Amino acid sequence: MNRVRRISKPERIIVFKASTAVNELGGSLCKVGLGKSAVILLATIGTALTAGPSKFDGEFVDKKFLNGQGVFEFIVHQSGTALDIAFDAAYSDGHGGPPDATGAGKVNGKTAQFTWKGSFDDTATGTISLAGDDIVVSMKAVHVANPSCLAFYRQNMKLKRTGKK
Repeated sequence: MNRVRRISKPERIIVFKASTAVNELGGSLCKVGLGKSAVILLATIGTALTAGPSKFDGEFVDKKFLNGQGVFEFIVHQSGTALDIAFDAAYSDGHGGPPDATGAGKVNGKTAQFTWKGSFDDTATGTISLAGDDIVVSMKAVHVANPSCLAFYRQNMKLKRTGKK
C-alpha cells in the first residue's frame, strides 16, 4: 500500500511515494488477519538474526602486567566473524625474551577463539571475552620453545582498550 503525499505550489505539484517492505507486508498481513503486531514481531526477529557479531576491533593493553613488572599489548582486527590478532609483551626492565605473535580466530557471540604462533615458535590457543569496552584474554600454550615466555601466556588477562578502534 503506497502512501502518497502531495505538496503543491502555485505552479507545481510534486508527488512523493513512500512505500516500505513493512508497510507492504503489514498491509498484506492485516488482510489475512494476522495484524500489525505480527509484523513487529517478524521485524524484531529478523533484526536479531541479522545483527552482526560483537565487535572486538581495537588495541588493548595492560601497562602494569605481572604486578607492574611488564607490559602486554594485544591488537584485534575483526571482519565479520573472522579475527586476526597480534600481541607483544615485555618486562619493563628489558630482561628475558619478549614474546610477540600473530594468529587468527573466529567470533562466537561475545567470545572468540583463536590460535597463534610466536616469534620463538611457541604456539597456543586462546579465548577473548568482551568485558564492557575492554576484553579478557586467556591463553593455553600448546608448544613452548622458549620457557622464559611462559610468564606471559596466562589465563584471565584483563586488557583495557587504548581508545584506538
